[in-house]
Amino acid sequence: MALTPRQQLLVSLRFYATGAYLRLVGDGHGVSEATVCRAIHRVTDAIIHRCPGAITWPSDPAALGRLKEDFRQVAGLPDIVGCIDGTHVRLTVPREQREAYINRKGFPSLNVMAVAAPDRSIVALSVHCGGRVHDARVLATSGLPDYFRNGNPVMGAMMLGDSGYGLSPWLMTPIADPTTAEERAYNNAHARTRVVVENAFGVLKMRFGALEFGLRLKSVARCVAVIHTCFILHNMCIKGGDFGEWLGPLRQDEGMVQEPADGAAELPAAGAERRAGLVRRNDLVRLFVRH
Repeated sequence: MALTPRQQLLVSLRFYATGAYLRLVGDGHGVSEATVCRAIHRVTDAIIHRCPGAITWPSDPAALGRLKEDFRQVAGLPDIVGCIDGTHVRLTVPREQREAYINRKGFPSLNVMAVAAPDRSIVALSVHCGGRVHDARVLATSGLPDYFRNGNPVMGAMMLGDSGYGLSPWLMTPIADPTTAEERAYNNAHARTRVVVENAFGVLKMRFGALEFGLRLKSVARCVAVIHTCFILHNMCIKGGDFGEWLGPLRQDEGMVQEPADGAAELPAAGAERRAGLVRRNDLVRLFVRH
């Protein structure tokens, strides 16, 4: 039975929303598992190819300024353009490939790196590493560091990340052992602001069961494409005013507890970048000095 484009879209949306077995999705629409598989492939590829700018930072200086101001309004931290973190999406992989995908909790996954804006939209995404790869390594191989270094619109701005990342002038991490009231105030502001990315992952996994319950597709490449598509659709929802309130109480993504990264092992010129990052973080801490 040939499906119309509308039917193919509905079948695919059912799969993204539930993560159900393809046979069950097909039973709900009266079509075979093979038909469902073909529909998902076509719709997924079409969404990715037709929406190349759906996940990106604003290039307009005025829009970028509004993004920084929206972040500043949360807890007073200036020049923030995103909050970064990783989340794991379970998948099925051939036995001979499992080692590259087994994460710290013992199941195969993709370590999906994303950067979130205050409205929980996604401005940067990387779906190229297996679950065994540390968050800091995912970032180092994503191309995002060069984006911040090489004169793009976000140059001079910063992201917030947890202690699993290395400190740099463009990525602020918490202070491991704060000893002053100002350092504790900085950590508090950092946590209050950075929670947006955990909330974004929570909304994504509540909205798209395929991300929450895992993907049972025949190739990792198809899993990557479906994950990318779900993030695009999430941004479309945010842009259309659907922030996911109807999904119920917001659930933060549990993620993976990662040991702090050895920046020198993960990032080029990490020593110099860390020193510059310390200077910039100290400038932020001074914002919380009580006069």
